[in-house]
Parts: sequence; structure tokens; C-alpha cells
Amino acid sequence: MFKLYAQAGWDGLTVGHASHARMLVSRFVPTTFVSNCLLQMYAHDVDAAYAEEVFDAMPHWDTVS
Repeated sequence: MFKLYAQAGWDGLTVGHASHARMLVSRFVPTTFVSNCLLQMYAHDVDAAYAEEVFDAMPHWDTVS
């Protein structure tokens, strides 16, 4: 889902940011896969600060992270 948001351009990124905010508010703990998708979305968004926050909050990393 977040990968598609990143590829969709500005409108997709807006929805992606909103989806991530909703996850944070609901205290959803994302899996490593979901976190990697968020990293990719923020990397496409050229927003290194958000990408770093997502990375730092990840409980586990894998080779993709």
C-alpha cells in the first residue's frame, strides 16, 4: 500500500502520510515489512527526517532496512 502511495505522486504521499499518522494514533505496531514500506515511501518523498524516525522506531531490522 505505501509503495503505491510513493509511486502515485503528491496525492498518494498525502494519503500515505495520513495512513501512517492513523497507525501512530491507534498505537499499531508495524511489522518489519510495513516499516520497510514506510521507509521506502518516505525515501521517495525525499523526507529523510521521517525516514530516520521510522527506522529508529523499528524494533527489528532486516537486510532490506
